Amino acid sequence: MFRVRISVADQNGPKGGVDKSCRVTAVARPSLEVVIEEVDADEHAVVSRAVGRAAATLRRALDRVRDARLRKLS
Repeated sequence: MFRVRISVADQNGPKGGVDKSCRVTAVARPSLEVVIEEVDADEHAVVSRAVGRAAATLRRALDRVRDARLRKLS
């Protein structure tokens, strides 16, 4: 089971600037949690980049778990 939570915030309100933040928390199992944070001026870019990084990080972590299991079976 996967659980993903995405939080987007505007740090400085209407002032503008590089202040949009995105935090992605992905949980694949009780012992595997990935948290990625990004900041950018463009809210679409910050979400896209954070989700992409979270997906890649989670993929690498799951590959490591799979590889460890396969080594254990050999």
